[in-house]
This record gives sequence, C-alpha cells and structure tokens, in this order.
Amino acid sequence: MALTFRMFSVAATGLLLTVAVSVSPLQAGNAVVFYDTTRSPLPSNRVQYAIQDDQGVFWFACGNDFDPFTGILVEGGLVRFDGQNWQVFQTTNSGLPGNDVSHVISDGQGGVWVATLNAGIAHFDGQNWTVYNTSNSPLPEDAIYTLTLEGDSVLWVGTFSRGLLRFDGSSWQWWHEGNSPLGHDAINFIVVDSLGVKWIGMDYWGLQSFDGVSWQNHGQGLLAPGFDTRVVAMAIDPAGNRWLGGDSAAAVSAIVRYNNTAWTQIQSLTQGFTYRPAYKGIAIDAFGQPWVATRSALIHFTVDTLWEQVDLSPYVPRPIWEYGFLTVDQQNNKIVGLLTLDDSTGYPRPMGVAFFNEDSVVFTGLEPPESQPVVRHFRLDPPYPNPFNPGTQISVALSRALPVELAVYNVLGQRVAVLFEGRLPAGTHRFAFQGTDLPAGAYFVVLQTPKGRQVRRAVLLK
Repeated sequence: MALTFRMFSVAATGLLLTVAVSVSPLQAGNAVVFYDTTRSPLPSNRVQYAIQDDQGVFWFACGNDFDPFTGILVEGGLVRFDGQNWQVFQTTNSGLPGNDVSHVISDGQGGVWVATLNAGIAHFDGQNWTVYNTSNSPLPEDAIYTLTLEGDSVLWVGTFSRGLLRFDGSSWQWWHEGNSPLGHDAINFIVVDSLGVKWIGMDYWGLQSFDGVSWQNHGQGLLAPGFDTRVVAMAIDPAGNRWLGGDSAAAVSAIVRYNNTAWTQIQSLTQGFTYRPAYKGIAIDAFGQPWVATRSALIHFTVDTLWEQVDLSPYVPRPIWEYGFLTVDQQNNKIVGLLTLDDSTGYPRPMGVAFFNEDSVVFTGLEPPESQPVVRHFRLDPPYPNPFNPGTQISVALSRALPVELAVYNVLGQRVAVLFEGRLPAGTHRFAFQGTDLPAGAYFVVLQTPKGRQVRRAVLLK
C-alpha cells in the first residue's frame, strides 16, 4: 500500500496542515484506477465532476452524500490532487462557503470557480476565496448546478431552478422564464462554442442557443420525439459537431449530432445494446472522438455505425448501476463518476470516481523521476518543458527492444511530425520536437508499439 500525504487547508491564506495517511487506489492493470473514500482522502463518494486544470492539477467536486434509509449525511467538499498530494477544502478549514459541491471549472490562471448546491459560488485563486451568494450578489438562489467560462473573464452560471446568469466581474445579467425566451429555469449545462454562441441544456425543454442577442429553441422533442427530455450533456468535437445526450424515461431517447446544418439522431438500441439509454455525460477524447457515459456502460463512437462498449464493473469493487459525469484529461484518461445499487435497499448509491484509459492510465507527470512507475513494456514520459517554445524533449522508456512509432498530431487528428519510426533497443531514449513552423496550440505526442499506445499532451506557445 502506497504512502501518500493528505493536505488540509486550514485558512483562506493557503496555510497547510500536512497529515500522513495510508491510501491506495484500486488499480486494474494499467487501464483503470479507482478512488473512493476508503482508497483516497475524498470526503464523500458522490463525485459530481472532475477536471484537470492548465497546470495539470486535478480538482474534484464532491457533493454531500445523504442516505435516506439510514439518515446518515456525509459532507462533501472540493478536492485538489496534483498526482502525489491531496488537498481537501471544506467549510471548516477554508473559505469554501458550502460542502455540497456540484461543479468546478478552471479559471485558466491556476485557480478555480466552484459551484455549490447550498451556498452559491466561490472563486479560489490558490490563496484567497471570494464568495457570491444571494446575500451579497444578484444570484436568485444559492443552489448552483453548472458553470462555464467565456473567454478569460465572463462567467456563465446555471442555477438549479432559477435560470441563467452572466457575470463579467462587475455586473450581472439574469435570464429566466419570466423575462426571456428561456424555456426552463433548471439549467443542466452551458457550452460556449467557437463563435461565442451559448448552448443551454434544460430540464424537460430540450436545448436552446443564445448568441447574446437572439434565442433559438431547438425543441422539446429534439432527443426523444413526443417527449419532454432532459438534455443533460453536450460536447463539441474538433470539426465543430455538437454531440448531445438526454436522460429520459422514453425508450426512444437518443444521442444527437448537429453539424451546423443538420441534426442526426443516433439510436443506441439499433446498435445491439439492450438497455434503456440514459446519456449522463459526453466528452471528446484526444483524437476528436466522442465518449458517452450511459446507464450501463461507456460507449465510444468510432463512426456513426460502429460503437464500442466499455464496462468497468469488473475492475471496481461493486457492479456499476450508472455512469455519471464524464471528462477527458490532458493524458486522454477518461474520468467518470460511478453509482452502484445498495445491497439491502436497492437504492442507487455513489461509489466514487474512476480513471480509464484504453492504453494505460497516466496522471500529471508531476512525479519526480524516482517515483515514476515501473516500465512494464514501454512508457512515454511527459514532454519537458511543457508548455514550450519553440522546442521540447520527449523521453521513451522500453523494457525490451520493440518496433515503435513516435509521432505528433494536432487537435484535428492530423499528423504534423514523425519523431521516430523503427526498432528501438531496451532503455530510455530522448527525442526533440521543434514547433518553429507550427501554429500555437495543443498537440498530442503518440507512442505506438505492438504492446499498446500512450498519448501525452504538449502546448506550443508563441
């Protein structure tokens, strides 16, 4: 069992109390890493959302976990994990205004915006907390469900039952059913596309878009014709396709793709899956392909008529009843919240969070060299420096001689450089990648071997 350190913030100034605790994730080979309250310092198993910020740090939004049959309430909180150390923020040891945390997003500057279901919004810059709630701002309620940033400074807020807000750092705007064409006041997500259009998923009213002036209603029956469907998930791929999913009791519930011209329904039931679909999360992987969290499995779209299904139940402590939120980190790990069924009551219970990678799970690359994992067959280390300008170094470690291809791809999946192609002997090998003739942005370093593949993200600055 590995020894790690659990770090608690004891003041808004960032003073830390470090306590050594023995925690170890459940790991299934290299493909799945699972965390819950018994295998990590997570304060509750109700992990509502997780992200990796621009610094490579993971943040977990943990909600309160109330068991109605026992009456036991386990408080949630905000958790920071840098690949080695855990830091837990709660109302008793930080400026977090409430422990029932529903969502977290990066501010792009090393800080985070945090939504709670009982105490409004907080911004944490790594040192100080700033809180916005019904008593000190125009927020109409303290139950906040989702957040997103437009650019670097405009915050969009989706409330649990009181509509949509925009905050630019000084002034607020509020849209709701009573003063705008907004179809429903329960907001499930807000996604901003490359043109600045806001896409808003709602409870029982489908999808709306808002360009800052005009609203467009995309229909109550968009995902399930004839039914009022909760549109709960959306992601935009590198080609600009919008992928949407709903959570409906309707057997015809579907995933929908919009390519700026036409809406296409993609029915999972026609692909041979027998369960009733409930699409809880959608994310785009490093190669621009959609992954979907459903009631019974993760589904990976390769093309419209080819679906791949992944069931993580054999690799976690209990059978999975439902897959919840879904995000993809910089190493192409899929991060997913999990629920199971209680043995005695049959009631759904949160069970924690899993990292899954079809190649192998990789964390942030913040580990010092002496703590790097043992090479089983091959390892692609994080590029250094990263971000870089104009060049970076990439290391490959092999436990035995293997034929390999080391290449770099852009966000559209186009290969922009081949660093090596051929057979390498066992040992560590270093390669240089120069971005002098490439535009600034994110690139993916891909190591392909007969034993599998690993991916690392690199950011070119200019």
